[in-house]
Amino acid sequence: MVELVHWEHLSLELMVNFSFYFDFIYFNCFKKKNLAAAIWATGKTWWQVPPIAKVNLIGKLSPGVTGKDVIITLCGFFNKDEVLNHCIEFDGEGIAELSIDERLSIANMTTEWGALAGLFPVDEKTIQWYKNRINFLKRRG
Repeated sequence: MVELVHWEHLSLELMVNFSFYFDFIYFNCFKKKNLAAAIWATGKTWWQVPPIAKVNLIGKLSPGVTGKDVIITLCGFFNKDEVLNHCIEFDGEGIAELSIDERLSIANMTTEWGALAGLFPVDEKTIQWYKNRINFLKRRG
């Protein structure tokens, strides 16, 4: 079961709490030298925080269903630009049942849905994946 909720009020909160990070990311995305020069000259930049849509995932995937199937199904159900230029926040008890690979597939394919980005909350499974990845990179050298 999927529930789509718009969280317009979170945009302002994000802009306040993460404005440094958005400035940094936006600055690093510049391709034109004149825009970068304007930032250096004024010390200011602009970042429009997109609206946020929340997708509440409930339950467990049936055997054989993948993360790609989930996002393609969402694209089919909500195909009237409901999430166009939004950030998608995935939430709900169903996240605990998804593997990291399934989460990555879903988040990566949100752009096919018209969204700008897809985000999952950090949980113990995510932290363990990062620890395993760090250990792998240390062993590899």
